[in-house]
Amino acid sequence: KERFYKGKNSIIRDRIEELSRKEQVNLSLSDEKAVIVALKSLDFTKVTDHVESIFEKIKHENYSYNSIQMICAELINIANRIAREAGIDMGQIYDSVPYTEMKRLETLGEVKDWIIERYQKLILILKEAKLNAHYSKYTKKAISYILQNFSKNISLNDVAQYIGVNSSYFSRVFKEDTGMGFVEYLNTTRIENAKQAIKAGNSKLKEIALDVGFNNYTYFTKVFKDVLNMTPQEYEKKVMM
Repeated sequence: KERFYKGKNSIIRDRIEELSRKEQVNLSLSDEKAVIVALKSLDFTKVTDHVESIFEKIKHENYSYNSIQMICAELINIANRIAREAGIDMGQIYDSVPYTEMKRLETLGEVKDWIIERYQKLILILKEAKLNAHYSKYTKKAISYILQNFSKNISLNDVAQYIGVNSSYFSRVFKEDTGMGFVEYLNTTRIENAKQAIKAGNSKLKEIALDVGFNNYTYFTKVFKDVLNMTPQEYEKKVMM
């Protein structure tokens, strides 16, 4: 618990028992409202800023371990409420039970990053839902599959098999609905996720490329430039200014 509170390589002054005896603090109404508004506005940058601010407050004010758990649970519940309201399957956001996932994390920083990643997934799904309201059931199912598996080595045939149609039919319907071929859509999704990871500033570009599904860094750079008209390095420099 000490390591969770301060980080793997830090020493804390207070014992966890002393921290636990402190007055319990919940997520403030103003913070809750700010996160909800940012999520519903589909503004990932603002969401990230709010979460970063909340966790900075936790660190600087030495909240009790129980308070940290409560605040993290409340942040998860915000995502869950918005997902339910939008009719989103929780499996699209979490790999397993969210509280179980969170308990596996060892440091406060890891928990913060995990929550931000879940919010990122939720925003991407909400954006897609807004765009694909009139798509065919096959395209909707395909997009859901892509959003859950874009980091893996998936192909048009994999998705066609998943949704239960032949690949040529799927390819035609998908392009009619989205205006993009499967590979273009998949790569655009990967680049959007790469953008958010670059903004977060926690990983090197080559690591980000692998995390979003590009096994070849040169190809990642090419696709990134095709989508955004700038290289990953140029984008990183721009967002870090």
